[in-house]
Amino acid sequence: MARHAADYGVLVNAPVKVDMKQVKARKDAVVGTPNDQTPEWMEKTPNLSAYKGHARFEDARTVRAGNQRLCADRIFINVGARAYIPPLPGLEDVSYLTNSDMVGLEILPDHLVIVGGSYVGLEFAQMFRRFGSRVTVIEKGPRLIAGEDDDVSDTVREILEEEGVTVRLNAGCIGFRNHPDGIAANLECESGAPEVTGSHLLLAVGRKPNTDDLGCEQAGIDVDDRGHIVVDDQLRTSVDGIWALGDCNSWHQRG
Repeated sequence: MARHAADYGVLVNAPVKVDMKQVKARKDAVVGTPNDQTPEWMEKTPNLSAYKGHARFEDARTVRAGNQRLCADRIFINVGARAYIPPLPGLEDVSYLTNSDMVGLEILPDHLVIVGGSYVGLEFAQMFRRFGSRVTVIEKGPRLIAGEDDDVSDTVREILEEEGVTVRLNAGCIGFRNHPDGIAANLECESGAPEVTGSHLLLAVGRKPNTDDLGCEQAGIDVDDRGHIVVDDQLRTSVDGIWALGDCNSWHQRG
């Protein structure tokens, strides 16, 4: 993809600094309706009722949403996930961003340090490098996107490095501290400097399902050790009549 970037008007290794306020305005225009408003199409759809409020199971057939108690024979869970914040040394003392924060930035990072070498982190790495930031990706493993074949990982790394992204692998002891230039990240990698400093820090080390206070235990719904709802090939949970969709289920963790 990046090797043919010129076909799309992008000059590899020649990033041009962009106006992040314009980027955010464009993003806001595309995203549209804020999450705290009920979309008009939902309000106008026959036989569809939308309730606002925290939803929680009371039993396998009952969900309480705010002050409303709803009962049904078929229930579909689609609560999504959020950025996982790892317990890394010094993290509580520094400022950091998640994928949600990144799309709201109105200033361009001078040097964006990204912890996590999977899809989300790499997408932002290429994006902000092309926007004009210096970018360093820190990955504790021996290669990027470890779930892919070796040749895919190697090719992705080559593409990113051709565009000017610095990749640091085998980061064995990741930690953080405040620095006059922003944030310092300790790496202790097998090669290269043991520390890198940046103006902004992005954590992209995975997603955490929003099942913490869903009441799965009240309904008898099985979850794994990371909070994902366990499903079969048809997205059925351990309880008849309940399905789990999207990022909150265990399906996308397989393979």
